[in-house]
Amino acid sequence: MTVCVAAIARHGAIIFAADRMLSTDFRKYEPEASKILMFPNRTTFLLWAGDTALQAELLQELALIARSHASGAPLISSIVEAYQEAYGRAFDRRMERRILRRHNVALADYRAGKHRLDVATVKRIDRRIDDFQLREAVAVIIAGLDALGPHVWVVENDEPSCRDIEGFAAIGTGADAAVDFLRAAQYSPARTQCETLLLTYAAKKRGEGSPTVGARTDVASLVGLGAGGSVGSQVRQNLEAAYQVLLAGEQSALRTALDTLDASMQTLMQEEGIQPALSTPPSPADTPAPAAPLASTDGP
Repeated sequence: MTVCVAAIARHGAIIFAADRMLSTDFRKYEPEASKILMFPNRTTFLLWAGDTALQAELLQELALIARSHASGAPLISSIVEAYQEAYGRAFDRRMERRILRRHNVALADYRAGKHRLDVATVKRIDRRIDDFQLREAVAVIIAGLDALGPHVWVVENDEPSCRDIEGFAAIGTGADAAVDFLRAAQYSPARTQCETLLLTYAAKKRGEGSPTVGARTDVASLVGLGAGGSVGSQVRQNLEAAYQVLLAGEQSALRTALDTLDASMQTLMQEEGIQPALSTPPSPADTPAPAAPLASTDGP
């Protein structure tokens, strides 16, 4: 799986970060391909996670829309709707293939009643259609600028969710860790671009706690209409150095907190006359052997 993160910064900028991990039933690998996709208008971005075969179908359809807006800035919500519609068509194709093909009936004809199936067969098919779900799961972040400002949307399968108020989103197996980090940092779109760069990068790194998230990190930014692009290697090195400083500070703060707690507990025990517990368990030689069990007093 993966982790992909997007966050809105001050003045409408948006920062993106993602790994490259692809997973199959038998192996995991990180190809030379980013999961941060930029439309030709350099204003709309899509980050993806989930089943690669299904995503390939959906993204091919979306590519046609992207090319039609190569010199403009379409409403981000319209791109979200286009992805939902593409998912719906893919859903129908799979449902037709798995349920109706054996009956030699197209889905459109079945829905229009243009078939010669008996009532019992129709009832069985209707139940299967009602229960049908795709085995494949997909998710995308669709984000960018339009006439209404910066936007971040998440679409999980065909369910959309606008994240503009919170100002950030994450998808993939590492999403929970990434979101928890940003919430703990009290993230909001009022953050500067520099702060957002570091926090988005750090959120992606926290997502690496999942075994299916890769260590390689792609970063991109959008700072205005037509002004999107990937972040260079030097900036990524600076981000990694800053993240290591953040980690060291967290570890130092934890040690300080533990030392403070230990000192206060020692003082409290002294005041209460409590003897501190042994720091190590006693050796077997210092432990008395248990008494032998009493013989039964029951008669024969």
